[in-house]
Amino acid sequence: MRDKTSNRHVGRKRQEEINFLKQACLQALIFALELVTYFLLKPMFQAYLMKFCMTTVAWNLVHSTDGFITIFFNKEFRTVIPCLKTPASIAPSGNRGQKDTGITPTTEQSPYNSGKPESENSG
Repeated sequence: MRDKTSNRHVGRKRQEEINFLKQACLQALIFALELVTYFLLKPMFQAYLMKFCMTTVAWNLVHSTDGFITIFFNKEFRTVIPCLKTPASIAPSGNRGQKDTGITPTTEQSPYNSGKPESENSG
């Protein structure tokens, strides 16, 4: 029994290490591509806009992509960010098959009336 638990733990730890290696390699590749655009491709262009794209835009894309890669490969970060959490299952409310309960929706009351019907307020 202890061997199964130990093997599961070792397997999970190994998978985490493999994911970390994938993350590090992908991030290094992205940074290397940014260096290529900055030092090798930028001098080929004369237009100011292209130089801007090869430097500033590339720098911003690399650093934002780095954050996305970190979130993608780390389950711990995905659980902290509310929009990335897995949605909870919606249980039935128990109202299925029931007829109208007779409750009508109310509208928002104006701050100028006292909550009384319109005929009582205008007097």
